[in-house]
Amino acid sequence: MNIRKTLSHLAAAGLALMSSLAHAESWYSDYSSPFAVSGYAEWDSFTSASGNNAPDAGTNLSGAWLKENTGAGFLTSGLNLYSFAAAMDFTIYAPTASGTGTRDVVLRLQTLGTPLDLGSVTLGGVAYDSYSLLDNIALGGFGGSGQQLVFVWNDVSNGAGFTFDFNASGSSLSLARASVYYGQLTVASVPEPATWATLTAGLGLLLARTRRRAL
Repeated sequence: MNIRKTLSHLAAAGLALMSSLAHAESWYSDYSSPFAVSGYAEWDSFTSASGNNAPDAGTNLSGAWLKENTGAGFLTSGLNLYSFAAAMDFTIYAPTASGTGTRDVVLRLQTLGTPLDLGSVTLGGVAYDSYSLLDNIALGGFGGSGQQLVFVWNDVSNGAGFTFDFNASGSSLSLARASVYYGQLTVASVPEPATWATLTAGLGLLLARTRRRAL
């Protein structure tokens, strides 16, 4: 067995041990959101190192997926996505229902080992409005830490779907869990007829004053 395969097996064994602590009840059931959740997708165990992973822990979004883009990763025995050779790069797609307006959107991730590159986390190419580090536990002999992070985007324009991108800050990151939540569609309110009448009257007075001054 060559040294590359030996390192691969050792890394996989260590990460499998760590990932046994990462998987618990559904995040959707224990996630406290400041808004009413309309759409959600959650991944707890991955099935493909290079293809699209469908949500396995729960979703109401048909067609949601998560993918690792470098092709350098593999599945650990704990069904995490891991690479000791490269900084992995991920994309998540979450469909949305049609409609015009905005939504609040949340991305929640759990990693082991090397941390995420926080500057790489985007939704449609746009950086998050805020984030919270929920857990940051040193992993001892395996190196790195176990982290849980929540990223929030406020008032995101609704579209055909939401595309998230994020990557590791270096090799040896293990993605243990991921989830996406978004709020109900918020549509800008249309002024009542009485409001329109008040606005029209006000504009009329301003125009009248302007004409008098001109004369």
